[in-house]
Amino acid sequence: MKVKEIVLAAATLTGSEKVTAYLEGGEGAQADGETLAAADKFVRLCNIVIGELAGSYIPMVRTERVTAVNGRIYFTSLSMRALKIRAVYDASGKTLFYTLHPEYIEPGGSAAQAEYEYLPDNLGLTDETGYTEKDITAGVLSYGLAAEYCLAEGRFEEAVLWRKRYSEGVMSFALPRGGVIKSRCFI
Repeated sequence: MKVKEIVLAAATLTGSEKVTAYLEGGEGAQADGETLAAADKFVRLCNIVIGELAGSYIPMVRTERVTAVNGRIYFTSLSMRALKIRAVYDASGKTLFYTLHPEYIEPGGSAAQAEYEYLPDNLGLTDETGYTEKDITAGVLSYGLAAEYCLAEGRFEEAVLWRKRYSEGVMSFALPRGGVIKSRCFI
């Protein structure tokens, strides 16, 4: 999903008609400085919402090919800022044991891929977020963005309303589904 989808939905929710008209107008749409500033504010706040979500409740996960240098995979060689290493795989897809150091990973074999959670870079209006609809929907993210925008604008009651909807939406994606608890037997 693109940042533009989230910003457009949040602008619609908050009643920002000029921003909505500008985003729906496409490339040739003309906007004044106030509208462009509001659209930029929405994008900056969207980066905050996505960063908060990726760092806490619903991580962004990436698997990529890696090249070990002297038996080490340096974090700087990864394409994104890694938060947590989930697994390291060899060429056949078998999980490898690894040792984690502050600047690198030391796999216990010949590593071919690394799976990790990451923090996204600052995104622009036309960039992809890194989330899919399976991870979280654009509607839920737009609730979070609407809450942040209303908070920044001093519309506190409205911010509370959107934050509550956002929190409920995030919990519906973050909580495990269909868990089974083993029954207990008392003798």
